[in-house]
Amino acid sequence: MFQIILTLLLLLPLTSFAQWEFVAPLPTAREGLTAVVLGNKIYAIGGSNGWGFSALDIVEVYDPLLDQWVTGPPLRHPRIYAASAVHDGKIFVFGGRNGFWLVDEIEMFDPQEGHWVEVGDMYSREGLSATTYGDSIIVIGGKSSMWTYSPFANVYLPASLTWGDSLASYPMPRAGHAAVAYGDSIFIIGGIAYGILSDVSIYNGFEWVDGPELPIGLGNTGAVVVDERICVVGGNIGFDTVNKTFILGISDIVWVEADTLNTSRDLHGVVTLNNKIYAIGGGQGDYFDRDYLSSVEVLNLTNNSVHDPGITFNAAGYSMNNYPNPFSQTTNIQITSPSAVLNIEPVIIYNILGREVMRWERPIWQGSALSLRWDGKDLLGNPLPSGVYFLKVTDINNPQMQKITIVR
Repeated sequence: MFQIILTLLLLLPLTSFAQWEFVAPLPTAREGLTAVVLGNKIYAIGGSNGWGFSALDIVEVYDPLLDQWVTGPPLRHPRIYAASAVHDGKIFVFGGRNGFWLVDEIEMFDPQEGHWVEVGDMYSREGLSATTYGDSIIVIGGKSSMWTYSPFANVYLPASLTWGDSLASYPMPRAGHAAVAYGDSIFIIGGIAYGILSDVSIYNGFEWVDGPELPIGLGNTGAVVVDERICVVGGNIGFDTVNKTFILGISDIVWVEADTLNTSRDLHGVVTLNNKIYAIGGGQGDYFDRDYLSSVEVLNLTNNSVHDPGITFNAAGYSMNNYPNPFSQTTNIQITSPSAVLNIEPVIIYNILGREVMRWERPIWQGSALSLRWDGKDLLGNPLPSGVYFLKVTDINNPQMQKITIVR
């Protein structure tokens, strides 16, 4: 059943999204930078724009209200392929590379002090990620040599500037991945490990479990969480950069493709601010012929949803939709046909595990239309939790399925 659901979902029409637009470019074109948001401004940190992994100490700061970049205080240690996160109004930068050497110093920027300071060190890695998780920062993966990928999710404690006990190692060591936290969960997305990965691992507060795979493998990508949606932007497949954007509702089981970037890119910065996603800098091309990008693109997700409201199937013989979708109290299900389709029985709703939760055994047609109202309860009258459910119309000749989302 689960495989059937996935197959059908991949055939659904895609939601209409806003388009990526250019804003003021970076003053310094570069790839391998890391980026964060602090105080309603975007910080683009480090990176490289030269052959041989020579790193930059540059920090440039973007004000979206002015659409303007200014130069910020430089890093103490130039670095490329580093990771950054914000905690308690301060920026922390971990790992990276400068030339032939990995960088092990951790740096912190406090805007009240106005400069970077060293606050510890770590087992050196590049291509790692970092995400704020409660009172800690989780530093995930990366590699320490050409073929040594890390499976570790280390816990850094910003309040004491020390390392705590690590989380359990995640299933697939990798670098060049994206990582985001939402509530008690951490998502590790894509990356590189002897190949380009499409898998997603989720830490649920206790252990790592498999999540919904990306439609394609993506290395050197970036991701953010926007309004209960995980958004993955750009990356590469081998030497080919991509301009793809994929979005996953936290409770969904498949990724939806949104509008494509104007410029394909990898090794770029990705942040979110005011319900907008920013793709910053990055690069294109192979190792010996790289184009370093200064362009910055923004996608405004205001009033856009990852869910598919009122999807209609124009199936042979009948069509179906429901509205509203998502819903919290009730949704109206409408099935229509040029003539009454008497062999549509029953109508069933399944949860994401393929278990039946609701059924209309012999629905009554009114002419060529069948109307049903569902209050989000199961067969026993118990309210169902928020999440994704699937409405299945059992027609002998043409069974169809539709995704319905409950939001409590």
